Formats: sequence, C-alpha cells, structure tokens
Amino acid sequence: MPSRSRPTLLALLVIAVLTLPAGSVASSYTIVLGGPPVTVATTAVDENINVTFSGTAGKRISVKLSSVKFGTSACCSTKVSVFKPDGTVLIAATSVGTSGGFLDTKTLPVSGNYRIFIDPQGSITGSMTVTLYDVPGDAVVATTPGGAPVSVSTTTPGQNAKATFPGSAGQRVSLKMTNVTIGTSTTASTKVSLLKPDGTTLVAPMNVGTRGGFLEATLPTAGTYTFFIDPQSSATGSMTLTLYDVPADVLTTITPGGAPVTVTTTVPGQNAKATFTGTAGQRVSLKVAISLNTSADTAKVSMTKPDGTTLVSATSIPSTGGFIDVKVLPLTGTYTILVDPQSAATGSATLTLYDVPADFVTTISFGTSVTVTTTTPGQNAKVTFTGTAGQRAAVRFSSVTIGTSTTGSVKGSLLKPDGTTLKSLTFGASGGAIDATQLPVSGTYTILVDPQSFATGSATLTLYDVPPDVTGTISPDGSPATVTLAAPYQNGRMTFAGTAGQRVSLKMKFVATSCCT
Repeated sequence: MPSRSRPTLLALLVIAVLTLPAGSVASSYTIVLGGPPVTVATTAVDENINVTFSGTAGKRISVKLSSVKFGTSACCSTKVSVFKPDGTVLIAATSVGTSGGFLDTKTLPVSGNYRIFIDPQGSITGSMTVTLYDVPGDAVVATTPGGAPVSVSTTTPGQNAKATFPGSAGQRVSLKMTNVTIGTSTTASTKVSLLKPDGTTLVAPMNVGTRGGFLEATLPTAGTYTFFIDPQSSATGSMTLTLYDVPADVLTTITPGGAPVTVTTTVPGQNAKATFTGTAGQRVSLKVAISLNTSADTAKVSMTKPDGTTLVSATSIPSTGGFIDVKVLPLTGTYTILVDPQSAATGSATLTLYDVPADFVTTISFGTSVTVTTTTPGQNAKVTFTGTAGQRAAVRFSSVTIGTSTTGSVKGSLLKPDGTTLKSLTFGASGGAIDATQLPVSGTYTILVDPQSFATGSATLTLYDVPPDVTGTISPDGSPATVTLAAPYQNGRMTFAGTAGQRVSLKMKFVATSCCT
C-alpha cells in the first residue's frame, strides 16, 4: 500500500502545478477603508493587482472604480472581485470597463485583511482609481399618509434610505418624489420600491431620476410599511417624499346623448368613474376635456363592459383634450368610464358621451355629385358606387365644413368591394381629391368620409370616370405639340428621342377650358 500512495501524491502535485492560473504575477497596493482613493496600474501582460485593506466585522463597504484605462471596452475589459481574509469570495468577479464600475454595499463578516482583486482580461495593461467607502447605516425617516412631506438623504455611495409609515388593510396610498438630487439621470438614477410589513415586496423597484417619480398602492394588511430608496451605482443625494392617503374614487353617472358631466379628483392617485346604461348594438363615442395641475399632465381614459372586461383600452388624453371614436356596445348593462390622472396629477375632466346614429349612407354615379352630412361626433358617411375592373375613378371633396382645420379634419378613403382600402387621404376645409385610381375588380365600391376627432359637418363628393392618359410625341426643336385633357384627373404623357449629353428645355402653356365641375 505505501508503494502505491507515492505515485498518487506525485500525480496530485503535477495537477496542482498544471492548473495554476495564468497571470499569477500580481502587483500589490494598500487602501484605507473610508480613506483617499488609490490609483493602481499594471505594466506587464498577465499582471493582476491586489489591493488590501483592514476591515472589522460588521463594517459595510462599497467600492468605486473610476478613471479606468484598461482596454477599450466600456463595460468588460477587467474583472474585479473582493476576497475575505480566509481567501473565499465576498464579492464575485464583476466586469468593469472604461465607463467605470461600482461594487455595491457588503457587510464584512469577520475582522482581518481583505483583498480587492483586479484581473485585466486578455493581454491588456492599464490603470484605474479605486475608492473604498465606509458605508454608514441606511438613512431612515418616518412619514404618515396625508402628513407633511419629509426629506431623505444619502451621503456615501452604497448607502440606501428608508421611509416607514403605518398602514391599514385596504388603505390606498400614493407617493410623490420631488426635488431629487440623487445622480444625474433624469429618469433612472434611483430605484424605489414599497415593502410590506413582513419585508416582502408590494411594489417592485421602479426607476426614478431627477425629474422625480410617483407610485401608488393598496395596502393588503395592517402594519408598518417601508419605502426602500436605492441610489444606483455610486450616486448619492436627496429627495422629498410626500405620502398621500388616497380617498375612494369619485363616482358619477352619465347618459349617452345627455349633458356633459365633470368629475374632479383632489388627491394624487385618486381616479374618477362615470357609469352609464347601454344597450347591445348601441353606438357611443366620448369627448374628453381635462384640466389638471399643470398643462404637462395627462390622464388615461378607458371603458369597461358590464362584465368588467375592457371595451376601450387606456387612452392618453393630453391637456388639449381627446376623443374616443365610435364603439358598438356588445352587451346590455352598465358600462364604466375610468379617468386615471397620470403621475401626481389632480384636477377635472369633462366627459361628453354621444349616442351615435348609424352612418350616413347614400349612392353616387360617375359624373355626379352628392353632399354628405354628419351630425354627431363619431358618425361617418359612406357613399357607394358600382365600378368595373380596369375602370379609373377619381373623387373630389369640396365645400367641406367638417372641423376647423384646412388640411386635417377629415380622412377620406376609397374601399374595395371586400372592404379593404384601395386609396386614402386626409383633407380639411380646403378640400382634397383621390387621384385617378384603377379599380381592380368589378363590384360595389365605397367612399368613406371619416371626420377626425369630434368634428361634424358636411362635404360634397364628385365622382369622375377618368379616361386613359393622353399620349403623344414631341421632338426637340420641332413643332409645338398640343395635349388635350378631356376629364378632370386625366394626365398627358409626351415622349421624345434624346441623345446622351444633349441639353433640352421645355416651354408650356396651360389653357383651362373648364374647371372642377
């Protein structure tokens, strides 16, 4: 047995030698916890860096890595880790590039000498600055729903903040975050979450930047809740927290075709609901005018069916107001309009619910005109005609009184017999036209007049049977050629023979024999 054990030991020694990591050469530095930064560097390929420091059990540390000049990658040219006095890992290897990096707070488990290990990847050399922070305990403040605003501040990278408050089961609260000086990002320098009394998450971490933020929640149980404020990377700073006790949503009723209804919310996080009785097959549309704290605020408006499912998904309504186009009610029962002011906005919304009649429908023949009129926001007009495959049709819209825009208050479309769109345009009081369009199949075509937003009014439509384009020839320096167009929207094409490098010019004179009939 002894004679067989020596070769086994020798084999283990050989394996140990063969598995030594590349880059075993390392330069050493020391740093003081909470002391000045230390700049470290490598000069040889495969050289690593050890930065040692003395730590005490229970101390909290974080590490900032800046002025990184290893390689060219912004994220991943170096790996940095931290080892405990016994050589085991305290902070696993983290990729760091020229953008720098940050090792978030860790509590030292024992007293002794710790080691920050910097491992440049590949064959690169360079330098970086290491700052080792002595992180104080998290900043803690108390607040009360409906109470005065409170401020929280962090002073050391890696330090977090907590704001605690007592809550009751079923209570609704909202939090407005303002005066944020943490970091430089306007949207994502801090993560803020809401923790239940048992420490589990009620509201998942959300990004907050210097523009501030807002969150709302319904509390599931009674107890002490905590807002957890976690500055990202090495950011520090402060923010003001205003915690609201949100009352029940405002409730009212509204009638399709009846008078407008105004709803008002007074506390951030409070919504408003307007219910109405609807009949299956009924058509409704909704005009919304809002007046909130600031002109930059918006509200989301949605509509639910009697069974609670969505009829109209949440639609953003700006300070200029908005319109939800006609919807056909699928069921008989009570429908609900929800007005949800966004962020910390409060104010009023005026709702006008329309009982929309059937679309205006008429027919037209080639070479004639008809006038269509809509009387209720959401109502459209449809004009049908019989067309033949290969025929060329054009539509002119004139005498338009729909809306106030000269160019964009109406959408006109030419629909094929199967209902799909062949051509469309947007026009306003100045009128417009669908140019000569070849009809692909024989059948009944529809000209759809769709007033935009809550516009109503009338328009005159003229349908033209457009003959083929006129063609002819012309010669450079030859006799003038006359092109006679017999119908509106008919075009003319003149061809000529030319030579590479030849320079030509064209003189034209247009004589209108009739217009726009």
